[in-house]
Amino acid sequence: MNNLPYFDAIIKETSRLKTNPPINPREIYEQDEIGGYIIPKGSTVIACADAIHLHKNYWENPNDFIPERFLSNDYPLSMSQKLFTFGGGLRGCVGKQLAMLEMKTILVLLFRKYDVDLVNHNVDAKDKTYLLNSCNSLMVRLKIRKEE
Repeated sequence: MNNLPYFDAIIKETSRLKTNPPINPREIYEQDEIGGYIIPKGSTVIACADAIHLHKNYWENPNDFIPERFLSNDYPLSMSQKLFTFGGGLRGCVGKQLAMLEMKTILVLLFRKYDVDLVNHNVDAKDKTYLLNSCNSLMVRLKIRKEE
């Protein structure tokens, strides 16, 4: 499972486009200024991953699903700086590797055993964001693959 670069790119691109809740609130230990705004000591700040993940300065065609972008090094920031799904730096999510492994395992097992097809190809995805993203408008049909 470690040798699936395109599969990894699909997971990363999906995570980039559909980021889950705001992550990693931080307390400001000393007053700072960002973009002309004074951030007082003791304030709590939260990075807006969606703003980073959909920013036109960091991503070409930011609203388009293009997994191949994770197979290239042609971007102004490194992927670890631009893809903020699990936070970043020393305080990033300690479960990142486990979460990625679980996603890959479940999806590989699913696609190995089943063919997945949309029930209605004419329906657009309508997702809702509460604490997590959910999409109830796309129905899929699972069909057991024939053994070869």
